[in-house]
Amino acid sequence: TNYEDTLINVKKAADANSIPFRYLQIDSWWYFKGQGNGVKNWTAMPDVFPHGIQYLHNTTGWPIFAHNRFWAADTDYAKQNGGKYDFIVERGGSLPVSEDFWNFLISSSQHDWGLFVYEQDWLDTEFNNVKALQENVTLGRTWLLQMGEAAQRYGITIQYCMPYPRHLLQSLEVDAVTQTRASDDYQPGNDQWKIGDTSILSAAVGLAPFKDDLWTTAAEQPGCHHYHLMKEPYPMLEITAAVYSTGPVGPSDQVNMTDRALVMQTCMTDGFLLKPSKPMRSIDSTFVQRAFGADGPSGEVWTTLTEIGPFQWHHVMAVDLASTYNFTPSDLLDVRNVSESPLTWVAYPHNVSSSAPTPFNASHPLSIPMCGRSDFVLMHIAPVFPSGWVLLGEMEKLVPVSEQRIVSVEETETSLTVNVRGVPGEEVKLQFWNPSEWESMGAGPSAKVAEYSCVVLSNGLVSLSVPNGNCM
Repeated sequence: TNYEDTLINVKKAADANSIPFRYLQIDSWWYFKGQGNGVKNWTAMPDVFPHGIQYLHNTTGWPIFAHNRFWAADTDYAKQNGGKYDFIVERGGSLPVSEDFWNFLISSSQHDWGLFVYEQDWLDTEFNNVKALQENVTLGRTWLLQMGEAAQRYGITIQYCMPYPRHLLQSLEVDAVTQTRASDDYQPGNDQWKIGDTSILSAAVGLAPFKDDLWTTAAEQPGCHHYHLMKEPYPMLEITAAVYSTGPVGPSDQVNMTDRALVMQTCMTDGFLLKPSKPMRSIDSTFVQRAFGADGPSGEVWTTLTEIGPFQWHHVMAVDLASTYNFTPSDLLDVRNVSESPLTWVAYPHNVSSSAPTPFNASHPLSIPMCGRSDFVLMHIAPVFPSGWVLLGEMEKLVPVSEQRIVSVEETETSLTVNVRGVPGEEVKLQFWNPSEWESMGAGPSAKVAEYSCVVLSNGLVSLSVPNGNCM
C-alpha cells in the first residue's frame, strides 16, 4: 500500500467513525529531493501519489497543509539549472530571490491541489547552507517577505519550522505567518510535548506554537514503519498540550486507531477547535527555580487564559511535579486582572465532580499536588459573578471556556446568561456552581455542580440562562 491509498483510507475511516478531521498535513516524504537532500522539485513523486496530489485532494475533499524544506543547489526552478526563476545558487544550497517564483509556487499549488497552509521547514539549515544569507543583512528579510506576500495574496497561511529567533522576529512583518513549530519531532513516548518554555517566544510575536502530531491511543500501532510496535503511553497529556498550545491538533494514528472520544474533547462536532485565548506557557517562577533552586515549581507548571468580553477564565496545567506547589495570583498570565478585579475567584479541578471549587486569592493559593504524566493536573480559575453564579464551562471539553464556544456572558444581580455558538443541532452541556448551597467562602465552600444542556439553533447560536436553565 502506498501513501495515496493509506491517506484515502484515513479519510474513509474518519467518515465511518464520525471523526471530523478538517485537513491533511503531509510531511517531507512526498516531493523530489536533490543535492544535499534539499528540494529539487516541489511536486509529488509518482511512487508516493501514483495519481498525483490533486487526485488525493479531490478524493478526500481535504485542503492540504504541505511541508517544504531547504532548496537544493540543483533545484529545477533556478535559472542556473535551466529553470525560470532567479535564485542564488551556492555549493551548499540555493535561495529564491524572485517574487514571481513565490507567486507561481503558492498560486499553482493552491489552484491545482488545495494548498491552504505552507510549512517552511528547515529554516535554520537554509540559513546555514547559503552563505549569502550570512553576509547580506537584508537578504533574509527579503526572502521571507516575498514568501509571505505571495501567501497573503492567495489567502494561504504559513507555518515556520526549525526557526532561529531571527525568523520568528521577522514574522512580525509577515502577516501570513500564523504559527510555528515549538517542539522537536513527535515520537511516541518522547518529551516533545514540553513546549511551555518555547511557547513564551512564540506567543510574544503573536504566533501559535505547534507541538507536532500525536497518537491518541495507548495501544500498539504496528503499521508505522518509523515507530513499529511502539506505544504512546500518555495520549491524554499529548492532546491536552496540543489544544492548549492554540496551534494545530494533529492526530496521526494508524487507520481505524484514532480515539474519537479523546479527539472530540478538543472541538465542536464539526472539528472546529476549542482553545484558550493565548498559548499556554511556563510560569515565570519556573526560571527562578531553575536558576536558584527555590521559589518555583519542581516541574512543569504552565498557565494561560480565556477572555470572554471583560471576563477571564484561567487555566493551569502541571506535569512531572516532584513536590506540591502553591500557585498564587502572581503566577497568572494576567496578574492585574485578578488582583484588581472587584470579582472574587474560585479554582476547580477539571474533574470538578471530584472536588468542589475553592476560593482563589493571595491568601488562598491553589495547591497543586505532586504528579507525573499519567496523572498530570489540569485546573481552572473562574470569576464569581455578583449573582453568586460561577460558569465552570463545558467540562466535556479540555478547554471548558473558549472564545470559539462562548460568545458572551451577560450578568444581572440574580442571574447569568451565556451566549453560545456551535454547529446547528449540536448539544452543548454547561456546568455552573450553584450558589444556593454555598457555605461561607472563608470556611471552605462545598456546593453541587449544576449542569444544563441546550441544542444549538439553526443560526449556529443558542443562549442558556441560570438559575432557570432555559434555552433561548
